[in-house]
Amino acid sequence: MTRRTIGATTVFCLACLLVSGLVSAQAPAPQRDASIELLLAEVRGLRAELNQAVSAGIRAQLLVARLQLQEQRINDMVRQLTRAQNELASVSAQREQMVVELKRLEEVQNGPLAPEDRRAIDQDLTVIRSRLEHETRHHQELLQREASLTNAVVAEQARWADFNSRLNELEDSLPGAVRR
Repeated sequence: MTRRTIGATTVFCLACLLVSGLVSAQAPAPQRDASIELLLAEVRGLRAELNQAVSAGIRAQLLVARLQLQEQRINDMVRQLTRAQNELASVSAQREQMVVELKRLEEVQNGPLAPEDRRAIDQDLTVIRSRLEHETRHHQELLQREASLTNAVVAEQARWADFNSRLNELEDSLPGAVRR
């Protein structure tokens, strides 16, 4: 063989080895691309879960803040309702005392009396009737206020229950949520 032939054969063999190496080097490339794609898909999934968790956390914080405000509103209204009920009980007791006093004075007025005693009783009756009329109006206003506050407390408690329900739904939607 001549030197040219040996050189050509060597070049040919080297070329074959090179092509063979390139082919074998390219064969695993789809595996690397597939593994990179799987890794990227996993990272994207983790990112989506993280965004969902952050969003759920923010929503939960907002709902908890609203729930706390709602509890404060309810507590304030319950205090107002309690004050109105206490005032109503006090006014009712005063009215009952006035009615008893009014009946007593009317019985005395129907009996035998000196003219000056009759005038004094008439004046007392006028004062008690006026006060009783005033207390009756006040009693009616307090009854209306009590009813209004009772309705407001019920409405605010319903809102509180709604916020609490939404928090429960949010909790249930979180991954790994424990069922109650």
